[in-house]
Amino acid sequence: MSYIRYHDAPFLPRNFIAVGDAMMNTNPIFGQGCGKALIGAIVLDSTLRATATESFESKDIGENYFETHKEKLDEEWNGTKSIDYDFSTTIPASGETLATEAANAKLSDLVLQLCAEVDDAKVDATLWYIRSFLAPTTDVLSPIILAKIFVVWLKRVLGIGRIANIANAARHSRTF
Repeated sequence: MSYIRYHDAPFLPRNFIAVGDAMMNTNPIFGQGCGKALIGAIVLDSTLRATATESFESKDIGENYFETHKEKLDEEWNGTKSIDYDFSTTIPASGETLATEAANAKLSDLVLQLCAEVDDAKVDATLWYIRSFLAPTTDVLSPIILAKIFVVWLKRVLGIGRIANIANAARHSRTF
């Protein structure tokens, strides 16, 4: 993974714009490349529309674009990093360890288990909005979703539920 923080650059050409993977590469398993490019196009459109009544020569379009785009990129970076950090083969970012994201990785794992365990349109929609960059990752921390995550965690601890049954079946199939 790499995240080029253009919004922190001390100098960029006024008309420089980067979109999609040119700004951030995440694990391709998430399939978010097109989403990043589309969000970049939307941010660029809004930046240009806000500048349309002013002189383009007097405005720093690139700086405005990157500052506006920063929030979406930070959400994506933090949202996918925790899942990657759950694998021992991941090389952590400078100054971090795999343990840095351990709590977030555990929460991500439980959210994915919740989706597999429970047929809940609200949970599915919330995750779809988050993964589509249309909602912040903190939406998963709503009290209702947290309560459902707790139930899934409790079932995992007690060894009951669909995921526990699949795990037990897989464990038994390896012993034959």
